[in-house]
Amino acid sequence: SQGLQTYRVPMALYELNRARLVSSMLHELQNQNQSNGGGSIDDKPAVKGLILLEGGKQQTRYDTDHEPVFRQESYFHWVTG
Repeated sequence: SQGLQTYRVPMALYELNRARLVSSMLHELQNQNQSNGGGSIDDKPAVKGLILLEGGKQQTRYDTDHEPVFRQESYFHWVTG
């Protein structure tokens, strides 16, 4: 917490974001499966999906052991909260 005046984002918003992300991915996979012939056993296998999100990149300064402050990737936060 950053204090009493900090704006709180409800966790339901992140649940909604995840649902939108999965819905979008499933829609794209359905389109790919249809263009591949439907994914039956006799045809090409159905396209499957996996979502990998990078949380951020850890950087170091050249020839030092100093690391700048880590900043969370905004899309990762958009999905996970």
